[in-house]
Amino acid sequence: LQRRAATMSFAARMYAFPGGSVDPADADRPATVDLSGRLGLPAPQAHAVCCAALREVEEETGLVLPAGALTPWARWITPEFEPRRFDTYFFVATMPPDQVAENVSGEADHALWIRPAAALDRVAGGEIAMLPPTIVTLRELAEHSDVDSVRRAAAGRDAATAVMPRVVAGRLVL
Repeated sequence: LQRRAATMSFAARMYAFPGGSVDPADADRPATVDLSGRLGLPAPQAHAVCCAALREVEEETGLVLPAGALTPWARWITPEFEPRRFDTYFFVATMPPDQVAENVSGEADHALWIRPAAALDRVAGGEIAMLPPTIVTLRELAEHSDVDSVRRAAAGRDAATAVMPRVVAGRLVL
């Protein structure tokens, strides 16, 4: 998890996973594994999304993930009432051996390697703040005892159907 810098225009000081926008150049990057079916996107768009995820991880953590490292986990679309809306895919990956993650982008002012349940305890205790997609994803990840279990679970998840929160009676509903 990375705490977004106070200067960020969206979710400043919130803890989030590394990630960001698809850049037009992502479409021209070398081919990745075709995840179009898993993402519910045409192949060129899925390619750009996967390349963006790989690029963002490298830019923000210094980790170089191989093309086949990504397994789709979920898709979230910002609620309609929000002024800034995002269509975001979450992926899981195994950290490559012999690499060390670092906070290298300047978009974050603190990096935190922590088990999902421990991160949720810090949220509950008011020590750190996160947006609902990060909290829900951590809850789902906390159900698994190790990385292999997460990867097996990810293989069977529907990452094409978006989670689209809405407000019902003053509460955010997923």
